[in-house]
Amino acid sequence: MTSVLIADGGPEKGAGHWVRMLALAHVLPDPILVTPQWNGEARPPTAWDKPPCPVEIVDTMWDVADFAKSADIAVFDTFEAANNFHGWHGPTFATVDDMGDAIVAGADYVINPAVGAERLTYKTDATKLLGAKYALLRPEFAQMRTERDYDRCETLVICTGGGNSWKPYEEWLKSLTQSFPGEVVWFGRVPNYEAAIHTLARADLAISTASTTVLELLCLGIPTLTFACSPNQEVVQEGLLRVHATVPLNATNFEAMQEHPINRASHGVCGMGLVDGLGAQRVAQHLTGKTLRL
Repeated sequence: MTSVLIADGGPEKGAGHWVRMLALAHVLPDPILVTPQWNGEARPPTAWDKPPCPVEIVDTMWDVADFAKSADIAVFDTFEAANNFHGWHGPTFATVDDMGDAIVAGADYVINPAVGAERLTYKTDATKLLGAKYALLRPEFAQMRTERDYDRCETLVICTGGGNSWKPYEEWLKSLTQSFPGEVVWFGRVPNYEAAIHTLARADLAISTASTTVLELLCLGIPTLTFACSPNQEVVQEGLLRVHATVPLNATNFEAMQEHPINRASHGVCGMGLVDGLGAQRVAQHLTGKTLRL
C-alpha cells in the first residue's frame, strides 16, 4: 500500500500544509510528499531537517495527477489540486480543508482539524473527520505531553509560522513583548521541522498566529495568545476563542497572562483536553481501514 501526500506552501501560504502532510507521513504506509511549485511560491521541505519521507517537487498539475493516480491513498492539502482531481477513481481520496467551504466531488474523506470544526456543514457525501480530535500532529507531540509548572513564566515563544503573512505585525509584536522579563524566542517554521517540538516545549507562554502551530502548542499544554493574519486564520481563530482554547492577543491580555498563573493553567489544561496528539493516527485508521494502537 502506497500513500501520496500533496501539499503546497511558500512565503504567502506558509508551511502549515506541508507540516500536516509530514505528520501523516509518520503513520501512513510507504508515503511520499509531492509539492507543486507552479505558482512560484514553493520553499519546499527538501531542505528541512530530516523530513520523515521522500519529497518530490513537481511543476504542473498533471505531474501531481500522475503521482496521485498511482497510489492507494491520496491526500490533498491544496485546494487547487484537489479540485482538479475530482471524478478520478482508484485511490482512497481525502482532502484537508480549514476554511469550512470545501466541495470536492468524488472525495472519500474531508478532514478539517481546526478546533470547533465539528459545527461546520459540508455539502458532500464524503466521510467527515472534523475537529481537533483529528489534528494532524507528529507522534512526538503526544509523547512529549507532561505535567507543566504553570507558576513559572520565564520563557515566551513567539510563533510566526512558515510564511510572510505575519510580517505586517512584526513591529507591533516587538513593541508588545519588549517588556517581557524573561527569555523571548522567535520561532519560524522553516526549516525547523525536526527542532520544532523542542523549541515549543520550552515555552511557559506563547504567542502564535492562528495556524497549525497553535494545535501543537495546545497539545503540549502551553497557554497561548493568538492573532489571525490571513483569511483562513480568521476562521481558525474564531473556533479557538469560542471554546476559550486560546486568548486573543492584545496588551491587556498579554499582561494578564503573565501575571496570573491560574489563567495560564486554565488555558493550558483546556488545550491539552482538546488536542491529545493522536489525530494523525485516527485519520490513518480511516484511510487504511486498519486499526492502529493509539
